[in-house]
Amino acid sequence: AMAPFRAADLALRRDAAAALRHCGLDADAPPEFLYLDDLAQRTARGLHHLTGLALTDHNVADRALVATLTNQSTADGPTEQTTHDDDDDDESRRLLLPVVAILDHHADAGAHRDAGVRDVDPAAGSACTLLAERLLDTRRRGTPPPPAELLGLLACGVALDTRGFDAKQRKYSDRDVRAMHALLDALGAAGRPEAAQEEASDGAQDRSAASARSRRLAPSLLASFRGGCATVKDLADALGAARHDVADLTAAQLLRMDYKQAATPGRADAPSVRLGVAGCLVPLTALRARVETAGERFDDLLEALATEKGGLDVVVVMTAADAAYAPKRKGILYKEILRGTPSSSSSDDDDADRRRGRRLEAALEAVPANLPAHLAELPLFESQGILDRGFDVDFGDLAGSTGGPGGVRFSLLPKEITRKTMLPTLLHFLAIDDDDHRCRPGRGPAGASSSSSSSTRDAEGRPR
Repeated sequence: AMAPFRAADLALRRDAAAALRHCGLDADAPPEFLYLDDLAQRTARGLHHLTGLALTDHNVADRALVATLTNQSTADGPTEQTTHDDDDDDESRRLLLPVVAILDHHADAGAHRDAGVRDVDPAAGSACTLLAERLLDTRRRGTPPPPAELLGLLACGVALDTRGFDAKQRKYSDRDVRAMHALLDALGAAGRPEAAQEEASDGAQDRSAASARSRRLAPSLLASFRGGCATVKDLADALGAARHDVADLTAAQLLRMDYKQAATPGRADAPSVRLGVAGCLVPLTALRARVETAGERFDDLLEALATEKGGLDVVVVMTAADAAYAPKRKGILYKEILRGTPSSSSSDDDDADRRRGRRLEAALEAVPANLPAHLAELPLFESQGILDRGFDVDFGDLAGSTGGPGGVRFSLLPKEITRKTMLPTLLHFLAIDDDDHRCRPGRGPAGASSSSSSSTRDAEGRPR
């Protein structure tokens, strides 16, 4: 199995790591698992033994994986690459290994049309459902049944993705319901056949979603997950709790756990601006404590993240709401990555990069007066209170930062604000011309004015 991320990043997928450990699958042992950073070392000499790639939970080959495989060399030297033609949708033309199968539940992008197996069902709640159907179809194919550890892992995936078949959220289809029942049937048979028979006579023939939600896990290996799970709903809740258990993660890991990246459209007179926004699952006070305990600095952490993600221009971190405030407040901090060192004679007019951060702050502080119509019309901007009070930000230097150009800047933020509104707003203000950045009134709500409060932070930028 190839994972399109670094081996160290498995720890950031808390639910997956917990499920792997519980099901007894060693994610670090070759040749079962290959990660992006060790793919070259562990497959360069064995690539010719593989016949193709099967994509699960996505239907377009991951660009990082494409880049890695297209740069691979075999034991006999560099492999000749097929020239990439004008068909940009077919990434498999660029791969040393063709995409031969796709099992996915996301919207179909139409890539890899030559794949022999192509099951893309956006109605399904989990890609694990599609894989389980094929693995459990052993009788027709005449193959040995899959091991209980793999079946348990798939059941974990279905339970989590469908939210335990929660009727209100309805993140599942009939395929997911059938797959969960089939997986539990197989897991019961793998343990104690008599128990599986008892289960079948005790209501398991009810194959509804409600039955899947409340179906007992004993005596399968899933019953003991994280201290004990009686039902599928309990398993889903336990996996959800594992996903948010970040107690042992470092500050650097927290910044990479929930991360999104985007860029503004480039123009001849204004190159694209690359933006990264990390959603941190702990408040700034807790994040700061981890930084200080490790003897690190926010400036260095954000600089390293910008480099790792391909050379970002602006790095933003949105921290979790802190109960120390009344009402609760989130935090937002950012660092502008400066390219080169300005000469002492450089002026603001000559150094656009060093003015970007302050322009961005001024624009955010002026919302909603300068909010464009295409954002103001989005329902989330109203439900999060942005059309009334704006983002209510007031930036200052973060305590402990280098300060000055390129230093880390910080503000408190209403707890209702999420990345779904902040990210498109940042992209908008980063993309428009310098003159527009100077808080020119936009097409936001009539009569709206900016609102910021210096009482939300102290003089050092520390939350109070």
